[in-house]
Amino acid sequence: MKIPYKIFGIAILVFAVMGSSILYSTYKLYQVNREVTDLADIFIPLSDRMAAVDLEIIEQQLHLERLEEHLAASRLIEAELEALRVSIIPEQAQAGGETIAERRSRLEAEHAALTETIALEEMDFQVRETNIDAAIRSAERLIEQAAGRAGTEAGRDALKTLLLLLQSVDLQHSNLHGQMTLLIAAYKRNSPMRFELDRLIEEEEDRLADHMHQAWQRIALFTETAAKTAEEHERQALVVNIVLAAGAGVFALVLAGFVIRGMLRPLRRLMDGTQSVQSGDLTGEIAADTRDEIGDLIRSFNHMDTSKNLAFW
Repeated sequence: MKIPYKIFGIAILVFAVMGSSILYSTYKLYQVNREVTDLADIFIPLSDRMAAVDLEIIEQQLHLERLEEHLAASRLIEAELEALRVSIIPEQAQAGGETIAERRSRLEAEHAALTETIALEEMDFQVRETNIDAAIRSAERLIEQAAGRAGTEAGRDALKTLLLLLQSVDLQHSNLHGQMTLLIAAYKRNSPMRFELDRLIEEEEDRLADHMHQAWQRIALFTETAAKTAEEHERQALVVNIVLAAGAGVFALVLAGFVIRGMLRPLRRLMDGTQSVQSGDLTGEIAADTRDEIGDLIRSFNHMDTSKNLAFW
């Protein structure tokens, strides 16, 4: 084999090893990119949606508590107005520094303001419900999209489990919202049912909190798994790159050593032959056991040496 072919062959083998390293690294980086994309496009937005659901539920509960306080205050004002209406106290009598008429006027103004506040609180209460439904629907769509492009059956099953958990959260919250709505109506009617509804709502809130906790745990598990998988793929790519690069370097050195040794051996014989010719020995012949340029040179030298020997005779 010609010397350029030997050198080119070494370069080709080293390139093949390095190419394999690049292909493997590219594949691992693709896996890392997919995991990071899942984190950016699925799990982080999903966490945002669940955080929004948590926040809206808390806000809705605050609206309910404020509604209870405002409705209780409204009933007290109505009772006081009714007492003033049936009172036999003269209109010009004073009560606490104000006349009965002034007191009635103040209470009516307070009642009107409370009525307006109650209406706004009820509106905000319903807005929170709409926001919660929207956040849950958005989270469900994210999970469905992720399940559709999951690479493994295990991944699809895990996402389907998360979807079922989210649907249970939706159902549990719908039950809670229905009971809250009944409680508001019971407070407006001053119905004794509100005490039983208070107890049921506390139980529903505990169940909803448990479902939310399970969903959060599942999302956290997915997020942690995706991050660890991406880190592992990155580590594998780095290790393989180092191993293949080192292996390619060692392989190239060993192969180059064999090639150089194969080239130096006939060169030494050729040098010994030229020294023999210089000393006057024209009878020696150098073995030409290679088919490269050095072998051609040795054969030419042998032919030249033989021609000189014949000319001498």
